[in-house]
Amino acid sequence: MPKTFRDNTAYVQTLIDAAAEYLYGESEPGLFAKYLNDENRPDETIAFAKTHLPLVSIEEQPYLLNYWGNAILTKAAPNANAEALPFYREAVRIKPDYWVGYNNLMLGLVNLGEVEELIKTGQLMATVAGGRPGKASEDMYQMYDNAVYNLRASRAAGITDMAGTGGTVTTQSGAEGCTAVRFMPPVDWGMRRMF
Repeated sequence: MPKTFRDNTAYVQTLIDAAAEYLYGESEPGLFAKYLNDENRPDETIAFAKTHLPLVSIEEQPYLLNYWGNAILTKAAPNANAEALPFYREAVRIKPDYWVGYNNLMLGLVNLGEVEELIKTGQLMATVAGGRPGKASEDMYQMYDNAVYNLRASRAAGITDMAGTGGTVTTQSGAEGCTAVRFMPPVDWGMRRMF
C-alpha cells in the first residue's frame, strides 16, 4: 500500500526514518513489533499489532501477539499481567512450539501467583518439546523449575541467561508482579527477561 511521508522541519533524516520503519513494518511485522517494543514504544507496538494482526499470515500472528503482550507489560499499568496473558495463550495456541510464548505466559502466571497453571503450562511445553532436554532451550523453563523446586536447573538456566545477555534485562510488569515472591522461592528473580 503506497504511503506519503511529510515533514515540515526540512530534516530529511526524519522522512528516511519514517519510510524505513514503514517498510520494515510492512515486510516483517513480527520483527517490527519486537523492534518497537525493544525501543520502548509500547503504545506504538500495541497500535501496530492491533492493526496488522488481521492482515498477516497465521505464521506471523504469534509474534505480533507475543509483543503485544510484552508491550502491555512494558506500560506497567494495573492488571498488566492479567491483560497480557490472553495474548501469550493465543500465541502458543497458534504456534505450539513457540517457546518464548510459553516463557512469557509462565512469567505472567507467576506474577499473578497462578502456580498450578504455571506448572501445567511448563509440563505442556516439555511435552510439545519432546521432553527435557528437548527442542525448547532449558532457560525457557526457569519459572517452571522455580515452581517445582528444581532449583539446580533454575540456577543453571539463570546463569546461561545472564551469560547470553551480559547481565540481566528486566521490565516492569505492573504492581501485581510484586506478589510473586509470596508464592515462589526467592531464587534468581532478577534474572528473567521477556523475549
